[in-house]
Amino acid sequence: MVNLLEAFTIFKKKQRSNMKLLIIGRYAWNAGEIEAKIANHPFKEDVIRYDYMQVEELSKVIGAAYGLVFVSLFEGFGIPVLEALKCRIPVIASDATSIPEVAGEAALYANPRDVQDIAEKMCLFYKDEHRRNQLIHACDAQAAKFDWDRSAEQFYQSILSTLK
Repeated sequence: MVNLLEAFTIFKKKQRSNMKLLIIGRYAWNAGEIEAKIANHPFKEDVIRYDYMQVEELSKVIGAAYGLVFVSLFEGFGIPVLEALKCRIPVIASDATSIPEVAGEAALYANPRDVQDIAEKMCLFYKDEHRRNQLIHACDAQAAKFDWDRSAEQFYQSILSTLK
């Protein structure tokens, strides 16, 4: 999270954009450090923090977003990435963990430990409308790979084959 905030600073200085950074969800750790970083952020008026949102509100926020920046260091699956793809919202994602498998061709990838890399991807995302549109068009095909009903059926069939 600290790297994202630092990357946002670089992005804002380079682009002079009115773009906002919405941070939604609980902090897994380093809450004090993150809160201090936000409080002292040079663009703190553009950093908006929400602890939790109801599903209806979250779906509206995701659907209205310019993009999702999800540069997680540790991730089991990456549900927020899939939620964004389902809304046709392109993603800047961590090049680590399971995220590249989830996001596929519908994301730009950044090293989550490299502030400059994250900032460069944010700038590219913002400046290159053609590339952003390519990512948007890739969202549907990538999101279609993850279907709850098909996954449940495959899981059920796997259990049945194990019992034989």
